[in-house]
Amino acid sequence: MNKKQSKYHDKLNAIYQAGYRKGIEGKSRAKAIRSKCLDCMCCQQTEVRECVIQECPLWAYRMGGPPEIV
Repeated sequence: MNKKQSKYHDKLNAIYQAGYRKGIEGKSRAKAIRSKCLDCMCCQQTEVRECVIQECPLWAYRMGGPPEIV
């Protein structure tokens, strides 16, 4: 992690820090996506679940799984 990322990491709630770290370090694509969604929704899990911004390229992946094929 660079200095900026480390500073941001330290401000996160402890329950999100491990996921953020794995996402930043490239160890988990799902954790990286989830961390970005939490960042967008001010770390509110319910807001991520209820997100209606379908224009977001990560929207289909926000819950950690692959999108449903329609």
